[in-house]
Amino acid sequence: MNSRVMDSRITSTSVMNSGRHPGIESMGPRPGCSIQAWRYDVLHYQGVVEETLLSSGVLWIREDGLGDRKMIDLQEYRLRLC
Repeated sequence: MNSRVMDSRITSTSVMNSGRHPGIESMGPRPGCSIQAWRYDVLHYQGVVEETLLSSGVLWIREDGLGDRKMIDLQEYRLRLC
């Protein structure tokens, strides 16, 4: 299994962010993307991105299975595209 991992603290070029999320903005996720949200190497959420507010460092997903809407704080979770 080869998933792309997006770390909200470090961009794809390993440059530290300064409050914004340039690595996330350039790579995605965008509405319609299927993602997993990981914290401390534990999968917490998996679903489809519905809305992003990357300037504030959050996005919302519709969780697989239950269909609940969850807000994901990009400072708290690492994201993987599924």
